[in-house]
Amino acid sequence: WYQRRVRAGVPWIDGYYKLTTLNMCFFKVSGTSVRAVSHEPRLEFSFPTASWTVGDFGEPDEEIKSGTGKTAFNVKMSMFDGAWNPLGVISDDGMTITVKDLVGKVAQLEWKSEKDVQRLREAFDPAEAPPSHYKVQPEVVGRLVFLSGAPGLGKSTAGQL
Repeated sequence: WYQRRVRAGVPWIDGYYKLTTLNMCFFKVSGTSVRAVSHEPRLEFSFPTASWTVGDFGEPDEEIKSGTGKTAFNVKMSMFDGAWNPLGVISDDGMTITVKDLVGKVAQLEWKSEKDVQRLREAFDPAEAPPSHYKVQPEVVGRLVFLSGAPGLGKSTAGQL
């Protein structure tokens, strides 16, 4: 059901990985080189190339150890130009890597097939004209609230209140 593309000395599979707690992009992996790729095909962005390194990087905390059954971190990542440098545990099949995400929550980088990536890309609304249930009324002046901040700080929660 998938073509295993494992490189010598690298225990993960080349291809796309999706972080379970991050919806803005996929990570395209080729050997130890990694690149963030937008979900929205028309909105390509350019993050610096990242890298993953194989090795023994110490004992994981209990949460990761109990979830994976592994006793050592075996991948070190340098992502988003060094802004995020998680240690991870690679599954035996090379299709899942357990890490702590950008806000310290346990998450998985899950391998996705080309069909999965295409299906996820097609499920997103177009960025240039997202659908809305609101009636277009250009003559009515409205209000604009701009919320900004780092991931996980509650912008979406505040917007829903």
